[in-house]
Amino acid sequence: ARHQDQLLAARLHERDVPDVIIEAAFLLATLRRINRPPEAEPLAPIRSLRYFLPVIDELLRRPPAASYVAYLRETVAKLLARPADDKGPKMIVFT
Repeated sequence: ARHQDQLLAARLHERDVPDVIIEAAFLLATLRRINRPPEAEPLAPIRSLRYFLPVIDELLRRPPAASYVAYLRETVAKLLARPADDKGPKMIVFT
């Protein structure tokens, strides 16, 4: 990990940010990126932990239910399980 990411991870740890919040932020931000409209400008690759800070802060203000985090995990797992040549829709309907 880059030095800046290590420092940020240490800051999050010092703030006692729960692991489940960080995990949920990774999952939610990933799914939001995937769910962008197909005609939208492509996003640059994620290169830093800093990318997730706004979502971490959002989830700290309003922590998700355990069932919602489980739903996010399942949704990402389903996407990862799709064959590489699957040309089906990438959009995911959040329920």
